[in-house]
Formats: sequence, structure tokens, C-alpha cells
Amino acid sequence: SYSFYLLGSPFFWLSMVVPARLMPWAMVPLLCLKMAVAGGGGYLWARRWVRDETWSMLAGCLYAFSGFSIYNIFFNHFLDVVALFPYLLAALDDAAIDGKKGRFPFWVALNLLNNYFFFAGQAVFLMIYFVCMVAGGRYKLNLRLFGALAFQTMLGCCMGCALLVPAALSLVQNPRT
Repeated sequence: SYSFYLLGSPFFWLSMVVPARLMPWAMVPLLCLKMAVAGGGGYLWARRWVRDETWSMLAGCLYAFSGFSIYNIFFNHFLDVVALFPYLLAALDDAAIDGKKGRFPFWVALNLLNNYFFFAGQAVFLMIYFVCMVAGGRYKLNLRLFGALAFQTMLGCCMGCALLVPAALSLVQNPRT
């Protein structure tokens, strides 16, 4: 029942080292960490697409402190999704443009483990992004690249099923769903 927003979150596992009585005071540093991870991911993704690295720093800050992040600050697990998503996007760029293998399946799996509900939206976004990048000529698509990306995507999804399958089985058994 915790797989929706806790079990797969690296931030949750980091919070497990904090004693329960100190957890209210640990929430602020954890929030700062999530914002820093989100900003770092936004920077990492944007630096490929800008000429001056200063703009990628601005992009990271704008991403981390976007309206969604600030408005949903009281939903602690929403920020985990925001923090991890740009790394998935950057890993897709690395796989499609530079041919780097290994990072994309890892980030697919981690984002799926982190929150399967939000992952569905991330997958739709990635498909739209992929189509736009192919149509715009940024990704030089051929059958070999498409097959490699499809394999890496399936590998990441299979690894992410470590929590998705038990969660799905739990949801199927719940008469309220």
C-alpha cells in the first residue's frame, strides 16, 4: 500500500535513518535536497541545449521552483517525481544522441519505482518529446537506434515492476478500486 509514494522513493529511504522524534525537523532539509536534486536535473538536461551554461543554471532554478513544485509543496511525494524526472529526460537524450547505454534503463526503473501513477504521465511526455525530437531532426532515428531505445525502455520497465506488480495485485484485490 505504500508503493504509490514511499517504497520506491530514494528520499524516503534517506529519511529512514532519521529517528522518528526528529523527523519534523528533518523535513526542511529533505525538502531542500529535493529542490536541489530537481534543479541539478534541470541544469543537466538544459546544458545540452543552450550555448551559454549560465542559461542552463537558470533553467534548473526555474524548473525546481516551478509553479507545480511550489503549489504542491505540502504533498511531499509529488516533489520526488519532480526531482527525478529531468534525469530521465537527460538519459533519453544521452541514449538517443550519444548512444550511451545503461543510464536510461536505470532512470526508467527509478522513476517507475518512485511513483507508478506519475510515471504514466512521464511516459506520455517522453513519447511526445521523442516524436518532437525525431521530427525536429535532433534525434537521427534508424531501426537500430529505435530497437536499442525500445529494449532499454522495456528493461527499465521490467526492473521497475519489482514494486509495480505487487502494487497492481494489491489494487486488483481492493473492492474500492
